[in-house]
Amino acid sequence: MRKYTFTLLLLLSMVCNMAVAQIMNPVKWQAKVEMTGDVQGQVVLTAAISSGWHMYALDCNPDAGPQILEISYPKLEGVTLEGKPTPNKPSHKQFDEMFGAELSWWTQSVTITQKFKATKPEFNIDVMIVCGACNDENCIPPSRSTFNLSGTAKIAAAVSSKDEPKEKAEVKEEPKLVETAEVEVTEAAELVPADSVAADSLVSTTPASAGADLWAPVSFEDSESAEDFSSTSLWYIFFTCFLGGLVALFTPCVWPMIPMTVSFFLKKGKDRAKSIADACTYGLSIIIIYVALGLLITGIFGASSLNALSTSAVCNIIF
Repeated sequence: MRKYTFTLLLLLSMVCNMAVAQIMNPVKWQAKVEMTGDVQGQVVLTAAISSGWHMYALDCNPDAGPQILEISYPKLEGVTLEGKPTPNKPSHKQFDEMFGAELSWWTQSVTITQKFKATKPEFNIDVMIVCGACNDENCIPPSRSTFNLSGTAKIAAAVSSKDEPKEKAEVKEEPKLVETAEVEVTEAAELVPADSVAADSLVSTTPASAGADLWAPVSFEDSESAEDFSSTSLWYIFFTCFLGGLVALFTPCVWPMIPMTVSFFLKKGKDRAKSIADACTYGLSIIIIYVALGLLITGIFGASSLNALSTSAVCNIIF
């Protein structure tokens, strides 16, 4: 009976944590780039907010307590931002008794655009979004979403005739060389002095709250140091993981459990053979249960689900 109770409790804890992991992300983001002219464009960020939840807006009081929406651009290559982020609808303002202040938020969905000007034919934009959301019962920790966007601009079309080099007339029969010259002139002409960047754009490029990283699960997708195991031998992965588990036996939280477990099985009965059989059943059961649950969760929720579960601050606090 105790074995069945242990297995049932283990299954319930895993299901509860998976449910928490799903509830923790009520805001889904999508990002894209739209060109509105030869060198003019905009970053379009769309948030889909789950029913019953609200996401705090850009103009929400940052000192009231909740995580307001923060949009930052860690890397801008070939573009300069123009103006502030602009939502497609005004935020709802209401006095919140829990925080004791007037707050502003969005429900259902919202689209936010950020205008930019391209300075190179090919550009690259990294976007990081940090947001907070609540419902009538609780709030989630700040969540972070990152996107890498790229595009092309018609830089040559934006060069005026007075900026074209005089040598252009002499190389009409070599249009490729002329086109290259135009791009080089454009790059030189589009060097933006420091005082030409609008002060408003600096607001949207400030680093996001460092506290959000404490709640976000560890991710290796954007890490340059992450090793690619796609072509690695399965035997190499197996023995490496086995060696890591063996080393983990010598950690302070695991090593004291070995004599306790051994003495439990050897001293609970007079039949030594039965005690050893019970110990082997116990060990094999742990392996089978965790491997089966791991394969099940990975098959349903994806390869990164177990990593997100084990490195989530909320799940570890619950444990």
